[in-house]
Amino acid sequence: MVTIVNGRTTMTVLANHRRIVVGVDGSANSLGATRWAASVASQLNLPLHILCAMEFALSAYREFDLSSAGDWDGQMLAASGAIANEAEKAALAWCPDIEVSTEISGDFVARALLTASDHARMLVVGQSGLGSVGGALVGSTTQYVVDQAGCSVVVWRGGGGDEPGRGPVVVGVDGSELSTRAVDEAFGFAAAFGAPVIAVHTWSGVLTAGVFKIPLMLDWDAVKAAEAAVLSEGLAGKSEQYPEVAVQRILRDANPAGTLMHVSDAAQLIVVGSRGHTGLLGALAGSTSRNLLYHAKTPVMICRAPRI
Repeated sequence: MVTIVNGRTTMTVLANHRRIVVGVDGSANSLGATRWAASVASQLNLPLHILCAMEFALSAYREFDLSSAGDWDGQMLAASGAIANEAEKAALAWCPDIEVSTEISGDFVARALLTASDHARMLVVGQSGLGSVGGALVGSTTQYVVDQAGCSVVVWRGGGGDEPGRGPVVVGVDGSELSTRAVDEAFGFAAAFGAPVIAVHTWSGVLTAGVFKIPLMLDWDAVKAAEAAVLSEGLAGKSEQYPEVAVQRILRDANPAGTLMHVSDAAQLIVVGSRGHTGLLGALAGSTSRNLLYHAKTPVMICRAPRI
């Protein structure tokens, strides 16, 4: 695959998992996501890869007039190239020190993003937009990318601003393997930007009691102690690894998505695993996923295991 790095044509190293990838579509939202991704790339000393997927075959049915004859693929290529170049200029104006590459794809948006995710440290997509990527990234495509990506995905909606700052990083902790990955990502991000971490663990008293049990017969102090242990184990060693990161712990018998959103009013990022158990009750499977992705006021990072 050929890419363009700061105006120079190079060959992409497909084994490179050390870059930030951002999907762009020409909308103001995607430019904001690009600036946010550029700030992360700069702070983490990683290259930024800008991807514009136009879906050549489908664009004709969505927003372009085909009444005039001409080189349709050529027009689409030029349009997508202009979008990628605009995003590159925005990224370099925001963070002149970073290495930037661009890629134009005629593949389906979701497939192009998933392919890029297999070779990325992080994939950033805008919550909504007006162009071809934006139209697809509202609804099922966003969820599909989040569910299938080969790296952590940040769905950016602008609430945290165009640049990560010193606001808290909120992370959901539930004891699962992907929750461990989320905790790692949250602390690494917080340390890079000099921010504190708010670690949240929730559980459901109703589900703990069970449908056919009498809740009053349960030792609720023991239940709470067990849930507190899950939170402590999920954070084990982090204070030693990141002594500069202040940590606040929140333990509640409550809805996971509601709690995460409630405590994230002043946060710059919410970090969760793509699947979970116990406390978060599979937080990113089903309605909780949609709640976070479409109602959280800040960017949401969904942590995933590599696909390959």
